[in-house]
Amino acid sequence: MPTPNPQRYRSQGRREGVDETVLDNAVATFERLRAVDSRITPVLTLRHLSYLTDIPFLHLRDLVARRVHRPYKFFYLKKRIPGRNRVRMISVPNATLMSLQRWIVDNILQFTRPHAASFAFHPDCRPYEAAAEHCGCAWLLKIDLEEFTLYRKGASPLSSRVWGFRASFPSNSQD
Repeated sequence: MPTPNPQRYRSQGRREGVDETVLDNAVATFERLRAVDSRITPVLTLRHLSYLTDIPFLHLRDLVARRVHRPYKFFYLKKRIPGRNRVRMISVPNATLMSLQRWIVDNILQFTRPHAASFAFHPDCRPYEAAAEHCGCAWLLKIDLEEFTLYRKGASPLSSRVWGFRASFPSNSQD
């Protein structure tokens, strides 16, 4: 999905009575993202994400607030190579959450670079290479986080810090 045309976006906003400062800030955000990669679809608010994904706003709000009953289905698979645990828990998101996650990957994350220390969940990931980074270390700390969210004071839950990547914005960024 291409970045909205700033002139059309501004014109539509004026027709709908949106405050000029809000329009200026939205267009500035579009331009900052365009400077990083023009293929990234800007998401300004949860309501904007609702519009872009066709997922009802109230449902998204409940997802973010963790008020959705059972957004994941859990089941266990036997491990082929036994370790300390002989089974692995698999978590599968419900259809709406899976659709939302797929949209985020297809329209935002695929156009960003993973952190240099990240080896998981991107196309060039190789478990052997990830393990090799730790050879010779005296300690290895492995942590699995579940339902982890990081909020910064005044930041939207949709911030890049929540999604686990950080786009490199031009120097006027306040992050």
